[in-house]
Amino acid sequence: MDYGPGGGRPDRAPTAVGADLAAPGDTVVGPGPRGAGHYLGSGSSLAAAHVAGAAALVRSRHPELTADQVRDRLVVSGYPDTTPRLDPYAALTAVLTDRAAPGPRPEPARVPDPAPAAPRQRALVVAAAGGGLVLLVAAAAVVVPRGRARRWRPPGRG
Repeated sequence: MDYGPGGGRPDRAPTAVGADLAAPGDTVVGPGPRGAGHYLGSGSSLAAAHVAGAAALVRSRHPELTADQVRDRLVVSGYPDTTPRLDPYAALTAVLTDRAAPGPRPEPARVPDPAPAAPRQRALVVAAAGGGLVLLVAAAAVVVPRGRARRWRPPGRG
């Protein structure tokens, strides 16, 4: 799988399915095919050339490794990403062992104590009292203007 200078896939690149390693392959600058000058190229073939060069460097540094071990070394030492990115320096200098490193030991889960019921009950009482007061004010806002419009007077007042 190839990627460009910005770290993203080229716009017209085919979908990479099952890629184990990503390498630079978009807008790669190199020596021109004829004469003087530079060549600007893109494509998975340039990414494959980067990987082949890195594999050759690893084989020259560690001649005892098999082809599968070189491949594993390139993949394991790559920059972490969805598909690991080729890192020739890490592939040459990383100290890899066959043993897996011990993983971190997670803290045991602690279940919190249940919440006390008193604050909840107090909140419900305050909310009910506030709701009742709002209903009382709304009823008064409807009844008082209607009573005034009908010239309502309390009993005993003439």
